[in-house]
Amino acid sequence: MASLSTILDWFRTGKKPTQTQFWATFQSFWHKEEPIPQSAVQNLTQTLSNKAELSQLNGHFNDPDAHGLADKLAGKSDTGHTHTIYDVAELPQKIETIEGEITDLYNKVDDLDLNKQVLKTANFTLDNTMHKATIFCQSSGTITVSIPDGLRVDFICLIYNIGTGNVIVVLAGTDQELITVDGAVVLETNKHGIIEQLLGQKKFIARGEYS
Repeated sequence: MASLSTILDWFRTGKKPTQTQFWATFQSFWHKEEPIPQSAVQNLTQTLSNKAELSQLNGHFNDPDAHGLADKLAGKSDTGHTHTIYDVAELPQKIETIEGEITDLYNKVDDLDLNKQVLKTANFTLDNTMHKATIFCQSSGTITVSIPDGLRVDFICLIYNIGTGNVIVVLAGTDQELITVDGAVVLETNKHGIIEQLLGQKKFIARGEYS
């Protein structure tokens, strides 16, 4: 095996390497077809000897007291000791209060999530995710807003027409009624209006700058 500096010297500009030097060059490197023994990899044997044997690791996993847990728990109180919930002073009332606070928090988060802005560029049907939402309609043509069955009883949304076309509000559900001040439900460009459901009824009011 020739050293790298020797090989480089054989191949300097103007030199003509001999057959022996070519052979020595290729025999100085590992060929892809040759397996490299572990002993030829620097520090591999030493590194592997510092690792745990697989049998030792599996034994550790399967040992229920590998970390001396039984001794650590021996001085603790009986984990099976229980109290009936009503034996703990005012605990039911405290749990009820906490549940009420959690419910209020969920409602507040829900309302925050629903106070959002939505952009629509084509026909769409209202749904409960649009409750309390500001819906911007943008199109050069006509956008139809459909009111379906099943909206929450306190549903309300604000619609802005920021396009050059018109926005038309129609009923898609059954046994519904749409009430407007002027009897029309068309939003021209740069006009806005509110769609609101009368509490407990299938009646929707469209008010604002409707034409």
